[in-house]
Amino acid sequence: MSALPEMNVLRFVLREVMLRVLLSVMPTSTALGIISLVQMVGALSKCDL
Repeated sequence: MSALPEMNVLRFVLREVMLRVLLSVMPTSTALGIISLVQMVGALSKCDL
């Protein structure tokens, strides 16, 4: 059970890193970056459930 908080922190860090990477790599394709981010967050939300 003690591993759950660590996984939540890891997922949070992963989201932050992915967001920064998407914004820095695809500045002209912000829409695609947002769509990818939303899809990733949705997948992580399903894992949480």
